[in-house]
Amino acid sequence: MCCTYLLLVFLFSSLVFEISGKQWKMNAAMSEEKLGRTRREHGFNLYKTIEIIMNSQKELYDTKTRHFEAQIQKQNERIEKLTKNLDKKYDNLVKDIASFKRTEKSKNIGFSAGVKNSVILKPNEIVKFNVIKSNEGKAYDPATGIFLVPISGTYMFTSTILTKASSALEICLKVNHKIYIMCVYPTAVDGYNSATNSVVLKLKKGDHVVMTKNWTLGRKPFYVHGNSSWSTFSGFLIHT
Repeated sequence: MCCTYLLLVFLFSSLVFEISGKQWKMNAAMSEEKLGRTRREHGFNLYKTIEIIMNSQKELYDTKTRHFEAQIQKQNERIEKLTKNLDKKYDNLVKDIASFKRTEKSKNIGFSAGVKNSVILKPNEIVKFNVIKSNEGKAYDPATGIFLVPISGTYMFTSTILTKASSALEICLKVNHKIYIMCVYPTAVDGYNSATNSVVLKLKKGDHVVMTKNWTLGRKPFYVHGNSSWSTFSGFLIHT
């Protein structure tokens, strides 16, 4: 009886131990599967997190890049605009300098001429001072005796006329062949005599200035001594 009891206890204990072992294995398997699933879930979530961070960084980088490119484009446009403005200002400056040089060059106006050969004038005849001593601006024509005003401004004119004995004549400066502005009246009883006069005039571009025998005033012959140095006519621009 005692042996039978002990055998039953042993069998029951073995059964309990076997059941407990299986339960433990099942629990262990379940724990391992759960741990694996947890690891997989956590790993997937970490990957998604990294992917989201990388995508955010890329989007931020793209945004900054676009902003930076837009800033560069604006700077380039500004530089291009400034360059065009500078080019325009440079071109205008070059034109202004050229214009200034032309203006300054045009202000160098003046002439001095003398009568080459002695001449007897007729009433109202223009005296031709045909020996050029200087002619800045080429405004005086020795062939006609006309000074053509090249630019408007204030001018000074001087003339000296030498005549000989028994001659007296009045020679006047005229503008546009109409107005007597300044006259000289040389007269000589014996030998030679001269007369000089000067005038400052405000003239307009295109005006004609000449020295002309004033009608019949004087005493014939209306003699003007030549040799280029004795009877002269000079003029120059004072200012514009």
